Amino acid sequence: MRRFAPLAAALAGWSFWPWLWGRWFGVGGALLQGCMFFLMIIAAWATGLRREVGTEPLWGAGAFLVATRVSYPFIPRLLSAALFFSALYWTLRTALPPEERKGRVALWPLLLLCLPLMPSAQFVLGYPLRLLAARLATLALPGTRAVGCGLTDGVVEVFVDAPCAGAGMLYGMLLLAAGVGFVFRLEARRVVCLLCGGVVLALWANASRAVLLFAAHANILPVSLARYESTVGLFYFTVGGLLLTAAARWMSVRAVGSFSRKVFVVISGFWSLIPAHDYATRYKNKSRGLRSRLSEGKGPRQAAAFFLAACAFTGLSGGEGVSSRHEPSLPVLWPLSWEGRQLSDVPASPETALFWRDFPGACQEFAIQSEDDGGFVTTEDRLVLRFVREATRRLHPAEDCFRGAGYGIKPLPLLLDGDGRRWSVFTAEKAGLQWTVRQCVISVPDEDLRRAEKATQARSWPDVAAWYWDTARPGFSTPALAITVIQKP
Repeated sequence: MRRFAPLAAALAGWSFWPWLWGRWFGVGGALLQGCMFFLMIIAAWATGLRREVGTEPLWGAGAFLVATRVSYPFIPRLLSAALFFSALYWTLRTALPPEERKGRVALWPLLLLCLPLMPSAQFVLGYPLRLLAARLATLALPGTRAVGCGLTDGVVEVFVDAPCAGAGMLYGMLLLAAGVGFVFRLEARRVVCLLCGGVVLALWANASRAVLLFAAHANILPVSLARYESTVGLFYFTVGGLLLTAAARWMSVRAVGSFSRKVFVVISGFWSLIPAHDYATRYKNKSRGLRSRLSEGKGPRQAAAFFLAACAFTGLSGGEGVSSRHEPSLPVLWPLSWEGRQLSDVPASPETALFWRDFPGACQEFAIQSEDDGGFVTTEDRLVLRFVREATRRLHPAEDCFRGAGYGIKPLPLLLDGDGRRWSVFTAEKAGLQWTVRQCVISVPDEDLRRAEKATQARSWPDVAAWYWDTARPGFSTPALAITVIQKP
């Protein structure tokens, strides 16, 4: 039974596979994560099939499958997929021989990191990581202070841009920490220590890159960091990888339990002083007795029956996840010109309509016209305006839209315009076609957007993530306009 438990769990989660396949192997998808997932599943299952099958019951796998199905209609699909992958881990764990089970705990975070996390990580963690990088950078730059996600010494003001946000660096360090933990067969506590070390190293790398960014813009360094951005990121990733590997090597040669005993001896001392200590100790002893009883006699058979029932419950009741409620398209008065140039409406193409589907607001694409011999000529430059009444995750960054269309993205430094608005900038390239894209979000009083460009008192944010974190608060609601300007370089 346990040899085929991973296959049964995979079939139970059939509703996830079309979505995951599109996110992994679709246009602009996370191909690396998809390939890594299938390689790990095949290797782990093959290990369990070649050798003696483990004897651990399937309670954990069944519990995660039930949690997956029960929470499916109420939480985002990515979180549901994380519960489903946890169920897959526990089925693979039961298929492993007992002597390998403790040393393969790192397979759990590895499987979770195979999920298509990066778009959500960039949106949710990008702005907070920039704020943290700016504040950590001030520790290495005496005389500077952090202003939002920027650094200033009173003369020069530099904004920590997207490359220094480090969501990709954080993901890479976590993946590397879980990978070396799997290779060195570390137990659970040591894998957790490695993952925490990966987070610390990612924050150090992000702050160091912010320091270099400020030094380059303040002419402390005679080079442009933009030219060496990829090299700098690779350098910090390499250093972090070497440190994590050395730490995993050191942990692997330590006696089992000695590392944990030294780390948690102080915590244990304080814990023994808490009045609830005796009750917790009794509960722990009872739970150990329950686990030992479930591992003998009828426990495994009951667990197998529970697991099969969970598979049937998850598979037969699978379907659409949490539904999105959207408002109909809002009546909006669009501007007639932008930055002194006339605008003309562009009918939505099928590709554009796909991106704007289910958007809880109003969207419009405009062609930017230029004046020529007394007339106006439509250019290839485009202006995309998106209006929403409140903070929503459905307002996606422009980078995600271009990635979904198959473009390669290269972030550029922030741009400060004459009205004091900060714009995030990037280049998008596909099949020899290249665009320079800048975007910002501004607050607007209502649906009349004809005066939005001249609203000097409006608040502005350089990207969608910064706007979302600043406005997604209880009791705070203000209409906003996301502006995306697409131009030939």
